[in-house]
Formats: sequence, C-alpha cells, structure tokens
Amino acid sequence: MKVIYRISLAIVFLISCTKPQEPRDLQLGFWYWNNIVNIHQDDLSLLQQMKCSEVYAHAGQFAYGENPVLIKTVKEWKVPEAIKVHLVYNFTPQMIRLFPSIETESLVRHMANSITKQIQEIEQAGVNVVGVQFDFDVPTRTLDKYRQFLQDIRSHLHCSISITTLGDWIDSPNYEALVTEVDFHVPQLYGFTVPKKISQLRPISDRDSIKRYLEKLSRLDTPYFVGLHTYGYCLVFDENGNLVSLRTDLSPSELVRSPELVLLRELQQKTTIFQAISDTYLGKISIKRGWYIVVEQPDAKLLVQSLELVRGFLGRNLKGVLFFRYPQPNEDLVLSLEEILEALSGKVSQPQLKIEYSGEKTIYLKLHNSSKAAGLLAKGSIEVELQVKGLLKVSNLDFDEAACFFDELPSTPQRANRLVLRASYIGREQTLSASLEFAPGGKIISTTTRSK
Repeated sequence: MKVIYRISLAIVFLISCTKPQEPRDLQLGFWYWNNIVNIHQDDLSLLQQMKCSEVYAHAGQFAYGENPVLIKTVKEWKVPEAIKVHLVYNFTPQMIRLFPSIETESLVRHMANSITKQIQEIEQAGVNVVGVQFDFDVPTRTLDKYRQFLQDIRSHLHCSISITTLGDWIDSPNYEALVTEVDFHVPQLYGFTVPKKISQLRPISDRDSIKRYLEKLSRLDTPYFVGLHTYGYCLVFDENGNLVSLRTDLSPSELVRSPELVLLRELQQKTTIFQAISDTYLGKISIKRGWYIVVEQPDAKLLVQSLELVRGFLGRNLKGVLFFRYPQPNEDLVLSLEEILEALSGKVSQPQLKIEYSGEKTIYLKLHNSSKAAGLLAKGSIEVELQVKGLLKVSNLDFDEAACFFDELPSTPQRANRLVLRASYIGREQTLSASLEFAPGGKIISTTTRSK
C-alpha cells in the first residue's frame, strides 16, 4: 500500500511540474514620431485595453557644430499622467559620419547637459518622464566607442537608459558588451534595407527574418524588447528605376484618384506599383512622366505572425515589443490602434462595408467603410454588385470601373440586369460614391459587396 501511495505522489509531483505555465503578457510601448505628442482620451482607452502605458517620443536630434547641438523636435506635449514617457534622441547624418572622430568626454558632457535641461522642461509641462533612449545608427565598427559613450553618460542621467540597435550589429563581437551598458536594448526587426533600385524591392520586414533575429537574440543574457513595424511607405523611382525618395505622406486614396497615374500591378500581398503617364504633383513632391511609385501598405497579418513568434521567445530576457509607430489622425500608411489591438488577439481587421442609396429617377449610392482597417490596394479589390431594373446611365465617380451585364454577358446600361462597380482601394472610414439614372419604374433590386 505504501508503494502505491508513493507512486501516486510521484505521479502528482510530475504532473504539477510539467503543467504548462500561464503565458506572460508582453510589455508594450509605442515610438511616437511627431512634433506634437498628443494622446487623446479615446486613444488612452485603447492603450489601456492593450495594457500599454509607455511611449517613446522622439524628443530631439543632435547635430554637429562647435559643440553638439540639440535640435528639439517636439513643440507641444499633451500626455496623460498615466503614460510613462521615454525621450528618444538620434543623430543627424553628419553626426553619424563624424561620430568616430568626436572626442567622447566632450560629447558626453554637452549631450548630458542638453538632455537634463530638456527633461526638466518637459516634466514642468506635466509629463511623466521615466527614461532616455538613444537611437544612434552608428557604423558597426564603432560599437566599442558607442559602448564607452553609454558607460560615461549613465552617471549624468538619473533615469532608465536604453538604446535601439540595428540588425547587422547583432553579429558583431562588440554587441554583447555594448548592451550591458544599458537597462535594455531594442533591436529593430524591420527596415533592414531601403532598395536603391526598383529591381531590388523587398518588404519592410518578413516572418523569416524576424524569426532568424529572435533566435540570435535568445542567446544573449541581457534584457531587451524587440521593435516591430506597423507602418508602410511609398518609394518613388525615376524612369530608369533609381530611387528618388521615400515618402510616408502619400495616401493610397490620392494615388488611385490621380488621372496622371496608372496602377500597373501588384507584386505581392500589400505591395503595389503605379506609373506616372504625365508630369504631376503629389503632396509636396513633383512626379515626372515615366516615374514609378511603389506602395507598401502596413500589414496586419504579418504583425499577427510576428507577435506569435515573439511570444514563442518570451522569457527571462525578452520583455516585450515596441511598435513603430504611433498612428496620427488621417494617416493611411500606419496601422490604427484598433488594428493593433485586434492583432494582439491574433485577429486581422477587415473593412466593414455598408451600402446606402437614396433617390428615385437618379439614385445616389454610397459605399461606406465603417472600420478602422483600410482595404487592400489592388485592382478590383472592392466590388459592389447590384441587380437592377430599368438602368439608363452610370456615373461611377469614386469607383474605377462600372461594368454592365445581362446575366453573364457584357451589355449596355440600358439592357443590363446586373451592374458591377469596382474600386482599387477604400480607406478606413472612407465613403465611395456613384450615381445611377433609371427609367420610370426602374430600381435597384439587391446589392452585394466583396473585398479582398
């Protein structure tokens, strides 16, 4: 009997030891890159649902003069007390080039004084400053000098100190010594290269690269977060396929509505190529005939996959995720907070389409996307199919195409019993319109919507 009892105890002990542990929550934060740091009450509610209470705000950039000069990048702070703020500082391109030759002691002294004064100013505005983060993209060969800089400046700044790091630093023999000088480091698992030619296109990030870097980082014995991207961008190439500029201020809605641009093709999910058929202006940039615009939309599906990978490595040293970047109002090329909240639950937000129409002889039709998620930018990605009677004329206005059919055969509007409206894009909370003219007694019988 004692033997059976002991065996039972052993089994219970083994079961209790092998019982899966409850998964720990990811610690979350956002990089905030704007000259006004403004977190609205509605945003605060969403951040609280994410259990996110930290923002990493781009507070300044150091340029080289007689001494390092701090260029302040935020002119107004509107941050609730519940949000903890880390001030992020980076170098101008000139400072990066000169960094190897700048004397460390002088650099530390001037930078520490500038940062300390700015922290005091920002705290007087009611902001809860808890840390400083250095976002210095210095050459890999200078990591030991960067380590010395961090070691020296720690004694001047009485707050949390962290750094962002680049993917190619991780393989450096100086990397582990570098990151021991800070409270935590944040490898940015995106934006590894910006293609200089259109023939060299690659996505901002991808699942395989993220997994490969997570495996390398897991061997380190220092605390870290990982940076994941939630943005997209537009790359402008000339007629020969050479990079002209990278833009984040162009809207897919603006591109699809421009008569001077044609949508050529989709290379892969979330990447689309336009070409200019005549000279035009888009936003603040002049586009010449023959130039190309490559749009990479932010990818909520990739974010879901990336978060799943990160959770697989979550442990003693990997603490969580910082998202680049915090969305601003009316930004089409950054995932909304609602989309990120859904992604944290393993879901990909989709457009929510609703048709409304009014009128009799002339019917005004509106397709509204009530979601905070935009549609896919691709030919025919949005379709509205209508069963109609007595149609005379279609003005497709915001739609790219209006195709009339009699059953399955193409027809004129007057013979059609079926009308298909197609659009290449619908933005978040955007409405597309069309007008339909009918003969007396004509009407819309039924409607169906589809989105890719």
